[in-house]
Amino acid sequence: MKLTYTLFVCLAIVTMPVAAQRRGDAGAFPESRPEKEKTMFPEIRAMHEMVGGGNNFVVEAGLRILRAGGNAVDAGVAAVLAAAVTEEDHFSMGGEMPALIKMNGQPVQVISGVGTAPAKATIEFFKNRPLEPWETADRKAPIPSQGILATTTPGMLTAKCWRLRSSAP
Repeated sequence: MKLTYTLFVCLAIVTMPVAAQRRGDAGAFPESRPEKEKTMFPEIRAMHEMVGGGNNFVVEAGLRILRAGGNAVDAGVAAVLAAAVTEEDHFSMGGEMPALIKMNGQPVQVISGVGTAPAKATIEFFKNRPLEPWETADRKAPIPSQGILATTTPGMLTAKCWRLRSSAP
């Protein structure tokens, strides 16, 4: 229950900067920039926290989690969720996300975050599968290198849930 609530709060905080940007009130200190230097990605500044990201939405999502009392892992999850929504040209929710987490006084935790094969993707299935349009009978790979049969079940959201669970006190 706590994990579901935490994920919901992260998603809510991730979407707030996007809504604020659409209203036109997002971005820290926009008045500090001369008119000719204004950009569609305003600077986000903080006095006591630090979050790096590809755009202001990613940074703002991470900072909001830190300001609300979250830790670095919580902020990282929020930032990646924001990036998955705002940086579709780089990656998306369907991707993979390996992670190393080191909390104070605890050993390093490794989260694979890579996708798993679907349940029906057995050796027998691939031995008897039909040819793909680009294949011939004498040039048939055991598993195609492209197309839907080459994909895995996305592991990014599962990895995010594990990250949140691993950082819980």
